[in-house]
Amino acid sequence: MDRAVATAQRNHDPNAHGLFRQAPLRTILFLVVFVNWFVCAAVSIAIGGDAIGTTPSHQGFVVTSHGRETPVCEGIWLFSLCYSLATFALMPPAVFLLAATPLHRLKGAPRYLIVILVVLWVTGWYCAVIRNGGHSILDYLSTRAPNR
Repeated sequence: MDRAVATAQRNHDPNAHGLFRQAPLRTILFLVVFVNWFVCAAVSIAIGGDAIGTTPSHQGFVVTSHGRETPVCEGIWLFSLCYSLATFALMPPAVFLLAATPLHRLKGAPRYLIVILVVLWVTGWYCAVIRNGGHSILDYLSTRAPNR
């Protein structure tokens, strides 16, 4: 009987080792996205910001951070735009995957409230990222189009 209780406790262990044991692929994916978030932040700090929301036709190739613009070459601007967009797009699914295990154990109103809050956050997050990133991409493509 004690062995069965110990196994049940081990399978519902909330620490990192228990999460890894329950879903190793999900945990590794979350760790990769988590580390990538900090790498993206370090790259942004190193080059002076990110290109999301900038318009090369008006501002030139600049990256921004808290209102400060830093001029960069076109290649760095494109890298910053693509890398930042990819990082920002992958972060919400990783957070959702990590939260999915404890969330299914909740019952009733708290579970639905958390789901509603997560859906609202993800919707707002993607609306902002798509709006700003799309604006930058479309502006860049318009500068690359041949003049007629």
